[in-house]
Amino acid sequence: MFSTESLLSIEQKLDLTAGADMWTTTSIPQAGISPVRFADGPMGVTGGRVDERDISLLTPSGVSMGATWDRNIVRRVGELVGDEAIRVGVQAVLGPNLNLPRSPLAGRAFELFSEDPQLTAELGSQWISGVQARGVAAVAKHVVCNDSETDRRSMNSVVDETTLREVYLWPFEFAARHGVWAMLTGYNRLNGVRCAEQRKVLRDWLKNELSWDGLITSDWFGTHDGNSSLKAGLDLEMPGPPRHMGPALASGLSDGTLSHADLDEANARLRRLAERVSEPATYASDQRTVANRLSLLEEAAAASFVLLTNQDQLLPLNVGQPGRLAVIGPNATVPCYQGGTFAKVALSPEVIQPLEALDRYFSEAGWAVQHAQGVIPDYRLPPLTSINPCTKSGLPGLDVEFFENLTATDALHREVRNTTSLIWFKDMPGVGSLLNLRGEARVEASTRFIASHSGIYRFCIGGTGQASLRINGMECLDYDGSAVAGDIMGKLMQSDYRHVDRFFPPVKQ
Repeated sequence: MFSTESLLSIEQKLDLTAGADMWTTTSIPQAGISPVRFADGPMGVTGGRVDERDISLLTPSGVSMGATWDRNIVRRVGELVGDEAIRVGVQAVLGPNLNLPRSPLAGRAFELFSEDPQLTAELGSQWISGVQARGVAAVAKHVVCNDSETDRRSMNSVVDETTLREVYLWPFEFAARHGVWAMLTGYNRLNGVRCAEQRKVLRDWLKNELSWDGLITSDWFGTHDGNSSLKAGLDLEMPGPPRHMGPALASGLSDGTLSHADLDEANARLRRLAERVSEPATYASDQRTVANRLSLLEEAAAASFVLLTNQDQLLPLNVGQPGRLAVIGPNATVPCYQGGTFAKVALSPEVIQPLEALDRYFSEAGWAVQHAQGVIPDYRLPPLTSINPCTKSGLPGLDVEFFENLTATDALHREVRNTTSLIWFKDMPGVGSLLNLRGEARVEASTRFIASHSGIYRFCIGGTGQASLRINGMECLDYDGSAVAGDIMGKLMQSDYRHVDRFFPPVKQ
C-alpha cells in the first residue's frame, strides 16, 4: 500500500519512534506530521513542569467516579478534562487509569474506578468518549496489571491467560473496541516480560485480534529494549530525546532483527494520532461556561458520596435549627485532595480549606463549628502550607536561587515558589539544559519561619542529589540522594528524606 511513510528517509522514520522532548512527539512538518503534546492525568491536566505553577481544574478521583455508577456524569467530566487540555495547548491526556485496585495497599487506588472490571470498563470508556469528543486523545493506562506502586518498575505480575483476558485486560479491550486513540504500557513485568515488550498483549491481542488502530506508547522511561519493544508492538518511546528507540533501532534494521513493516506501522499509528488531534474544539472561557464546569465538579463530587446508614434520620442536617458541628481530622485545615503521583493537578492558592468552607456555611445559620485535629498526619513530604513560611519580601513560599556551580556567589536566576517539592526534568532556570550540564550546578531555597507556639518542630530534606539543611545559619543536616541514572523517576516517586528535630521557645511579643 502506498503511503507518505514511503517518502520518509530511514532516519526520519526512526526519529518518529521516540519523543522529541519530555512531553512532545517528533514532528516532520514537510511530511505533514505534526507534534503531539502529552500531559499527565487523569484527575485533570497537569502542567509540563509538574509543579504548583500550572493550575488546572481538579476532578473527583477515579474511585469517586466509580462510586457514582453514572455514565453521564463521567462522560461530562471527560469533556471537562478535554476542555482543560485545549486551554493549555495539550493534545493527549494520559488517562484514564484502567488498572484494578486488587489490594487496598495498591498505592494508586484513588485513581482507579473500581475493582470490578466491567464497571471500570464502562465508566472508563465514557471518560474516554468525553475527552475525545473535544478532539483531544485519551491515553488509557497502564497496559497491563500495573496494580501496585511499590516496586512497580521491577514487580512481576503472574497471571494466567483466562484471568488476564477476562479481568485485567478487559477494561483495555473494552476501550479498544470503543475507539480509544492511544494506550500507555506499564512499568512492570507480566509473566516475566516487561509490558513494553509484551507481544501477546500489544501486537497479538490489541492490534491483530481486535484490529485496534490506536497508538501504543511507553510510560515515561519505561522502555528498556528498543528492538524487542518495536517488534512486540510498541510504537513510541517517551520521553525524548530517544534512548532505546529512535536512531538506536538502526542496527536492528541493518541486521534483520527488525522489519521495515513494523517501523512503517509504528509511524502510521503516530501519524494517525497526530491527524486525529489536529483540530480540537475551541476552548470556551466565558463566565457562564466556567461556572457550569465548577457546578459539574460539585455535582460529580456529591454523586460519589455513599451513605450506608442514616441512624435516627440524622441527615440531612436541619440547618434552620441552630446547633453545633464537630469537624475532626487534620485534613480539615491541611486538605489532601489527591494522591502523590506525578499526575498531580496544581490547585489555586485561593482554594479555601474545608474547615473554612464549613464554617462559612454553618455560621451563617447560627451554628457553632468546632475543630479537633485528631491524629497527626504522617506525610512523606509535608506541604508548605502546614508551616506558612514567607520570603524576604513577605510573599508566601520560598526564595529560590540558581547558581552555575558549587562555589558561585552571584545567582543566575531568582524566583519565588510556593511548594516543598522542586522538580526540573530537563531545564533549570538560568542554568539551561540539564542534559548538557558540565560539572554541578547549585540551587538554594530559603524561607522565614516563625513558630506559632513553643515545641519541637521537624525539618526534612530530600532529593536526587547532594542536599544540606541550615537553620538560623547553622548547617544541621546533610542528605545524599544521588540516584541511579536509569531510575530517576523511581527515586522521585519514593520521596525519601532525612529529618532533624528542633525545639523553638515561645515567641516573644
